Amino acid sequence: MQLGTSSIYHGLQTKLERRFSSGFSVLAAYTFGKAIDDNGVAWSRPQDPRDRRANRGLADFDTRHRLVVSALYELPIGPGKALLGNSKGVVKKLAEGWRVAAIGVHSTGFAFTPSLTFDVANVGLGNYTPRPNRIGNGTLSSQSVARWWDPTAFSAPAQNSFGNAGRNFLMGPGQNNWDFSLLKDTAIGERFAVEFRAECFNVLNITNFGTPNTQALTPLFGQIFSASPPRIVQFGLKVRF
Repeated sequence: MQLGTSSIYHGLQTKLERRFSSGFSVLAAYTFGKAIDDNGVAWSRPQDPRDRRANRGLADFDTRHRLVVSALYELPIGPGKALLGNSKGVVKKLAEGWRVAAIGVHSTGFAFTPSLTFDVANVGLGNYTPRPNRIGNGTLSSQSVARWWDPTAFSAPAQNSFGNAGRNFLMGPGQNNWDFSLLKDTAIGERFAVEFRAECFNVLNITNFGTPNTQALTPLFGQIFSASPPRIVQFGLKVRF
């Protein structure tokens, strides 16, 4: 953030954690917050440096709702457990140390500013990011990758003038993701241990859309051309000594 700018943040943070005697534990953390500033990242420029209040809006990193849930369960298999509790030798080594874990992240999207591709104010594109005039709400009740925002809500300002559209009032797609892991720790003597991991990212194969195009008055405005990776599975083996 540049020198002379201001920002404010208000938030409510809650956390719930519970550990059960059966080897199951769960942690849930929720944040409800709002961050406002008048400039954003260090390399951005206000549309009109003489009127910073016109640049005041949601921060680029503002996330209104964010919920993170994680769980860990030690499987009841192996020495002292309900299953194969009296196992020995190779069977004991194969049965002990199994755990499953999951983590889910659910959050609302980030805020974006509609922009223009031409220097309507005639002050040089390197000095500011031009904005259109806002003549409608800009948001849609039914969103799709081909039309995430309403392109008819914006028009070109008069030549040699700044657009009246505010900063960061368009909301991008939210995120919804679950990762799952299967882990096993095996002690080999007193000095060595082997850790096996099977991890599945985006286990539910949910499509999380990327950033919509923010260039107003172009055919691409509001369209989405990217998404998060699909389900990915990987395996790992680590030796500790």
